Amino acid sequence: MKHGRHLRKLSRDSDSRRRLFKSLMRETLEHGAVVTSRAKAKAVQPQLEKLITSTKETGLDAFRRAIADLGDVESARLLVRYSEIFKTRPGGYTRIMRIKKSGGDNSDVVKFEFIERLPEEPKAEVVKKLDQKVAEVTPSTTEIKTQKMVRKPKIKTKTTK
Repeated sequence: MKHGRHLRKLSRDSDSRRRLFKSLMRETLEHGAVVTSRAKAKAVQPQLEKLITSTKETGLDAFRRAIADLGDVESARLLVRYSEIFKTRPGGYTRIMRIKKSGGDNSDVVKFEFIERLPEEPKAEVVKKLDQKVAEVTPSTTEIKTQKMVRKPKIKTKTTK
């Protein structure tokens, strides 16, 4: 009997499948949407929605659980931001929209995305962050002066015939 067997294997071993799901969840959190096959989207959707529901409870325990499931602190922070948006919603945080058929095997290519997007950061804050990053990367003028190479004069040697 096949009672309680809801796992979608996607022709992968357990480790590859776990890494695939983790990667799809991270990309969806980072970009708000991801283009993938219908089978992969249907396999990841319940996991991501359960993760959002579990992080609705604010607290360190929920945050650490999200880090463990996603493997990345930055993705866990994005997950917490999404869970704040969906605080009043009882479920159904994501949707699967069919885009086209795949050229190779005629499978469905879908867009797996959140129902609502994260609010955009104000442009002034983005510019300020970029300026800070540029300042960290670029050396100051005094460092450039000390790093310049000094040209040595060429020494002419006499050649005998």
